[in-house]
Amino acid sequence: MNLLTKFHEDRTVNVASRVKNASPLGSNVFQANVTIFELIQDIIKTNLLTKFHEDWTINANVDVAQRTIDNGQRTTDKRRSQKLTMSTLCSGELKKKIKERNLVEKEIKQNNF
Repeated sequence: MNLLTKFHEDRTVNVASRVKNASPLGSNVFQANVTIFELIQDIIKTNLLTKFHEDWTINANVDVAQRTIDNGQRTTDKRRSQKLTMSTLCSGELKKKIKERNLVEKEIKQNNF
């Protein structure tokens, strides 16, 4: 979670810096177009990662909410739900999802998208 928060903070600072340091529109139209294009790319990257993070969080929460330790059915008992959460956090399935998320984040960074 901290990785995504840090990424968003860095992007916000980077975008703000580019807007502040952009050359005047009359001096070089090509440079202004490149700056606008880069800003749009930064916004798209931020939105993509935010959407991915929201979807991943929803999926993980649904998985946790729909299982119990005993029989795999949904539970509303708060104590059993807490045990379920701890059990799921230690399970291989959640570790697999975390690994998949990390691979996607790594691929996004490598492709600069």
